[in-house]
Amino acid sequence: MNPSSKDPDPVLMIFSKRLAELLKEKNIKNREFAKMINVAPSTLSGYLNRRHFPEPNILLKICDFFKTTTDYLYGHSDNRFIESTKFSITENKMLSMYKQLSEKGQYLALGEVQMLLHTEKDKNDTQ
Repeated sequence: MNPSSKDPDPVLMIFSKRLAELLKEKNIKNREFAKMINVAPSTLSGYLNRRHFPEPNILLKICDFFKTTTDYLYGHSDNRFIESTKFSITENKMLSMYKQLSEKGQYLALGEVQMLLHTEKDKNDTQ
C-alpha cells in the first residue's frame, strides 16, 4: 500500500478481512499462525492491519493451510473452498481423511495402500 495514499487498497482490505475471518473461524492465535507459516508475528500483524501483502511463498502457505485460493483471499471470488472436480467423491473423502493424519500416520497409510496394491497384483498374476 502506498503510505501517502489516503484510500487503502481495496484488495488489501479484503485480504486482511478474509484472513482475520479464517483465523477466527479456526480459533488460531496470531502468534501461533505466524509460527506455522514461518513469519514474524509483526509481519502477520501487517497483513491483518492492511499494511502489506504476504510474499508469494507465504501466500501459498496461507492458502494451503486454510484450503482456499488466492482468488478468494484477494476478493476475486467468493468461493473460499478449492473445488476438486478431478476426483470422485470417494477419492475426495480418502484424501480428506489422509490430510487429517499426522506425518507418521500418512507414512503408515501409504504403506498399507502399497501392500494392498501388491496383494491385488499377486491375485491378478495367479488367475
